[in-house]
Amino acid sequence: MPVVADRFNIQRVYTDYRDLAADPEMRLAYHRTNSLHCEMAVALARAGKHVICEKPLASRWTKPI
Repeated sequence: MPVVADRFNIQRVYTDYRDLAADPEMRLAYHRTNSLHCEMAVALARAGKHVICEKPLASRWTKPI
């Protein structure tokens, strides 16, 4: 990840979404993980971040968040 960050001049890199959620200067999060997708999206939204989700929050329409 540091190589990509250096190449595109990305100032901050997070390996834990909770660190991003706690950063008051970050306003937007884009993520596309599978295993923690819903957990991450909800935590980031609760932290007041704008969240762009590439995948649905649930595997079925009837599954609650």
